[in-house]
Amino acid sequence: ALDQEWPQRRGAHCWQEEDVRAESIVCLMKYSINRSVFNHIISSPNYIRNKDLTLIYSLCNKSCLGFILPRRLGCASDRNLLRRQCRGAFSVFCKNNPMAPLGVIVRPQKVNINYNQISNVFTKLSSRLVEN
Repeated sequence: ALDQEWPQRRGAHCWQEEDVRAESIVCLMKYSINRSVFNHIISSPNYIRNKDLTLIYSLCNKSCLGFILPRRLGCASDRNLLRRQCRGAFSVFCKNNPMAPLGVIVRPQKVNINYNQISNVFTKLSSRLVEN
């Protein structure tokens, strides 16, 4: 009887793990964009720049975030850290500004940017949107 129950338990456990993975993938992909939206945003003349980071933005159907991060900027782990920090700052930005949905593309000059600098650029974006 124990042998017959084991595959069912194991299968249920595997499904639970896959459900958790699917939820985390959905969270990571929440603000992702496709090529046509990327081209729409990149052709926009609206941008905010500081010495290390440029945000190109445009109104979109839903809030989305994209990146221009070539390999020459640094190793993959540094580029991934920058992406995570930008996604975190963007999610805070979206929670604090539930206005019209905005598409943003991040284009850094270097990858060694701390979270405060990233957050400050999104704060500038927020204040510029309030002005308009």
